[in-house]
Amino acid sequence: MKLRICGLIATFAIAGLLGSAQSLAQNAYITNEPAGTVSVIDTAANTVIATITVGNQPVGVAVAPDRSKVYVTNEGAGPVSVIAAATNTVTSTIPIAGGPAVFGVAVSPDGSKVYVANMGLNTVSVIATRRIL
Repeated sequence: MKLRICGLIATFAIAGLLGSAQSLAQNAYITNEPAGTVSVIDTAANTVIATITVGNQPVGVAVAPDRSKVYVTNEGAGPVSVIAAATNTVTSTIPIAGGPAVFGVAVSPDGSKVYVANMGLNTVSVIATRRIL
């Protein structure tokens, strides 16, 4: 499989998944904007282990501090996709009020909040993660 990574579109985050300290796998989450997907790459083996359909024009990626969830902004549609890292599946889609194009995303150090940059509005949406499945 050949991956095409284009500048800022290939936003990624490194996150560990389940396992002991010795067997802790490291994954990179790479957005594929035109395809509306995220590729999960096992960085130890340098292989794509999953491709997850998210939303329209995914660009931003942030991994929860406990590595259980991955948050992906979908610039073209506005919502944030939530991926369960253990299963590499989308478990929630969070709409952003006003339906702006969303771009950057960050998770607070304690994992209690997700911050989303609303492109064109010069605002930031704050999502309380305790409400996310």
